[in-house]
Amino acid sequence: MKYIVTKDYDEMSCKTAELMADYIEQKPAANISLATGSTVVGIYERFVELVKKRGISTGSLKGFNMDEYISMSYDNPNSFYRFLNEHVYKKLDIPPSRIFAPDACANDLEKACDDYSAKIENAGGLNFILLGIGTDGHIAFNMPDKVLHSETHIEDLSDETRAANARFFDCAENVPRQAITIGMGTILRSKKILLVAGGKSKSAVIAKMFERKIDPLLPASFLWLHNNVTCVFDKASADGLKQ
Repeated sequence: MKYIVTKDYDEMSCKTAELMADYIEQKPAANISLATGSTVVGIYERFVELVKKRGISTGSLKGFNMDEYISMSYDNPNSFYRFLNEHVYKKLDIPPSRIFAPDACANDLEKACDDYSAKIENAGGLNFILLGIGTDGHIAFNMPDKVLHSETHIEDLSDETRAANARFFDCAENVPRQAITIGMGTILRSKKILLVAGGKSKSAVIAKMFERKIDPLLPASFLWLHNNVTCVFDKASADGLKQ
């Protein structure tokens, strides 16, 4: 695992966008999975700018969204599908036919999970995934637990995670309590993983992750099992790291 520490959020966003653009330029038909949330907004702005500036082809990309709130339709303003479409896919003219997401409104959610795992694997698996990290160490929506799921599954969201996401909703009570998310196996089978973190609130979990102890109560620690992980942190989030 390699990590890069930048001076601030802007530099972190620029560096991450550069790494993303470099990868897509080298592999224009990649299967990608992208994080959502406030941390990545600046990254995507700079990524889109770089792609257009360099004239990088994106027409052969396939996007596999990593999670979605249960019962959240794709066109809901708070859906992750809508977020990624607005911030990335629509700006790069990637057609909806090449964008995939778990069906969180399905009558049979277990089948929807299995179908989504199969769709990713039938496409050859993920080539590139950009992950954020929760203050409790969750990645995608794989929450800390005694046992972690390998494939796409339904996850109960912790109160801490729901509180962190409440800023995107009218009130905290409207934050869904469950989501469909890709599992740890799908993440770890990705050819390339980027993990990003920004802000002082992430410094404790980053320091714990770099103790290098694999622990299901710290899902991000499983990234130590992968041989191609790059982390990009701003100075505040890397505050607890020993150089």
